[in-house]
Amino acid sequence: MKTLAFGLLLVCLLCCVCGAQEPQESQELPEPPKDFHWTRFEEIKGAILMPDAWHLKKVSRNPDVIQWIISKESLEEHRMFETGLTYRWMKEVRNKSQGKIPPSQCALAMLDMAENQLKLESKNVSKQGMFDAVRYVYIDHKEGAKDVRVYNLLIANDKTGCLHMVIFEAPVAEWDQAWKLGETMLKRILLSPDA
Repeated sequence: MKTLAFGLLLVCLLCCVCGAQEPQESQELPEPPKDFHWTRFEEIKGAILMPDAWHLKKVSRNPDVIQWIISKESLEEHRMFETGLTYRWMKEVRNKSQGKIPPSQCALAMLDMAENQLKLESKNVSKQGMFDAVRYVYIDHKEGAKDVRVYNLLIANDKTGCLHMVIFEAPVAEWDQAWKLGETMLKRILLSPDA
């Protein structure tokens, strides 16, 4: 967990302190690790590492909520994936009773709900530069299916009203190998301060 916190802090420092602005099309990205390449999310001026042999699918129902799925399994061949990362970006966070709410408040409410409904393996809340980060991990037990470990990273930007939900999941039996890829992906997310 400490290495992930350091990775997110490094991203924030790159975006906010060192002047390495949002990864624009013309901007060069850092050299990716072996067997990875950068995938740009132009709509949010961001980029994430993706394993070379994995698949990308973008799902966008409206311009205020965009979701990308990076998975080991092809979603064109399978309707679901076992091992992969879901990146969901929400432009404005709202709830029915209060309307528009700060993304950091939403992230904490999601953690609270998870604590009440799930048995968490770990959790962490931190402030990193202009971003608020909430992390929690649990095992999803579904009858008749493999147990799946689910790592949630919520990145809130109260200045812009945006919430980034990054979820990495893999079967528990394959977690150690899958997490080597997942941790690499999560440690090197590049975000614009405007996203």
